[in-house]
Amino acid sequence: MTYLEAKGTTTAGERVIVTRNEVAFAREHAGRCVMGILANIRVDDSDDVDPTSGELRLYEWDPADDDLIALSYDFYPPEGQRL
Repeated sequence: MTYLEAKGTTTAGERVIVTRNEVAFAREHAGRCVMGILANIRVDDSDDVDPTSGELRLYEWDPADDDLIALSYDFYPPEGQRL
């Protein structure tokens, strides 16, 4: 069985944002996942998507740490350390 992680973007698709759960799933199913990116989606002035737009690209989806850049972190303030 092959699993698809699907992303859509109005950009050329050089990068897409993935969640830690998406990364964890791909790692748990190594060798069985692909990333599908629908790039160059066109949106009109009314925010309606042109259903004929976009270019589908498929990639192997086996994320290594070198393939990922952290965009944010969760911080949990320690109990009893408030100033």
